[in-house]
Amino acid sequence: MSKAKNNSRLTGILLLVGTHLIWGFQPLFFALEDRIDTVPLLAYRIVWVFLLCLLMLKIRGLIPQLFAALKNKEVMKREIPAAFFLLADWSIYLVAVRSGHVMEAAMGYYLMPFVMILLGVLVFHEKIRLYQVAALLLIVIGIYFSSTGFGSVPWFTMSLCLAFAIYTVLKKRLALDSMVSLVIETMIMLPFALVYLIFFAPASCGILQLSLPQHLFIIGTGIITGLPMLLFSTGIRQVSMADAGILEYLSPSFALISGVILGEEFTKEKLISFSFIWAGIIVYLFFEYRRAAGQKEKEAGKSRI
Repeated sequence: MSKAKNNSRLTGILLLVGTHLIWGFQPLFFALEDRIDTVPLLAYRIVWVFLLCLLMLKIRGLIPQLFAALKNKEVMKREIPAAFFLLADWSIYLVAVRSGHVMEAAMGYYLMPFVMILLGVLVFHEKIRLYQVAALLLIVIGIYFSSTGFGSVPWFTMSLCLAFAIYTVLKKRLALDSMVSLVIETMIMLPFALVYLIFFAPASCGILQLSLPQHLFIIGTGIITGLPMLLFSTGIRQVSMADAGILEYLSPSFALISGVILGEEFTKEKLISFSFIWAGIIVYLFFEYRRAAGQKEKEAGKSRI
């Protein structure tokens, strides 16, 4: 591999690490302000994500791509339902974090790639490999034990998995810049957010009643949502899928640390549950990396012929 390619890969890895750092420690940011109710906070987040990401599109010269996508019926057929499931994901995550279920939410993001494997089999009729089955079985055992560790069925885990997995399926094969896509999705959510803030939000959460620190906080929700998307869309182009897959597990790992910092107890039962999930992830990553390495060797051999 050339020095330029090595440098590009290193840059991509650093950008993705930065992405997952922000995603993983988001709960600490949301814990800074508890006087704004969850629903108004979600509405303000939608407004500021839209405004800040639109500004980023302007800076990057992608406004023409945005207009082209809005006129494309096939794109909008996917983006409208995708916006609904992204809203569901944001809502569930925010409620989980603000109700002291950060670890349960983290488990949802650990499971996400495996839900995608199942959807690939069920929806796209993709083949499932033996090591993927083994990994899934270990994870199912982990979910079974989680009902003891979390005191009940981990509903936040299951609903987050389902919402984001369906969102990802809807976005599959949608050749669109991630920032453009996010602007379209928040644009679809925007009228509902504005109607709620104007007519239904509690008086204490009105824009004129918020203090300067609270205004800075809600602007910050837009930054910590839009910035990692920008880092991710840049970094993902410079690394292999194997690298991206391994790095995917950083954000839920950081989220576990966030949960501990916020006072959630990491009990023995939770450790047993997560141990099975981690075992499944290790099995999956080990064989997936071997498969990717073998594919590279085959391609290298063909190029020498």
